[in-house]
Amino acid sequence: MSPPKRVEGRQVSPSRPPYPKIFYDVNSPPRLITNYAQIAQLGSAWRELDVTFLLPDVPPVALEPQSAKFTEATGAGSFAVIITGAGNSGNWTVTKDAVAEWLTIVSPTAPQTVDGPVNYTVSKNTGATRTAAMYVNGKTFTVAQAGAVQPQPQPTRQPVREAAALPPAPPQRKSEIARRPLLKKTKH
Repeated sequence: MSPPKRVEGRQVSPSRPPYPKIFYDVNSPPRLITNYAQIAQLGSAWRELDVTFLLPDVPPVALEPQSAKFTEATGAGSFAVIITGAGNSGNWTVTKDAVAEWLTIVSPTAPQTVDGPVNYTVSKNTGATRTAAMYVNGKTFTVAQAGAVQPQPQPTRQPVREAAALPPAPPQRKSEIARRPLLKKTKH
């Protein structure tokens, strides 16, 4: 580890995030410092306030857009990562679902400290519709890809069966059946 730097007689630790920093003096309100030049302008009574315990491990980010849809063909896309606050590490990284072999992160492949794009590709889909996610400091970007177009099954025609050679029976109505005389049984 490199030794701490000295600015205007003060030690500035290289292991802590560089900026922003808060400096205080017992006789003045705290000041937010964003670069070394501002530290040099402070008097010797000012001290750095350690607020790293208040910061998350990674800076919060916003993703624009938050999702993308592709056809079944091979494709490429990108989304922007915007750092929206401070974090102890000061950087962001992008990862993806391990099982999504069809999704490739082209860049960046190393941690980033400034806003920037994530570029990715999707391979041709010959199967069913699929989705996967990429993750940046706790935010999720979703990629959906349509499945291969399946041909619509054609209805099969059944052969027409020949009717029997018998003529059809005449239709009978209930009223006709009720009017027929009943046959009586006779004793012999």
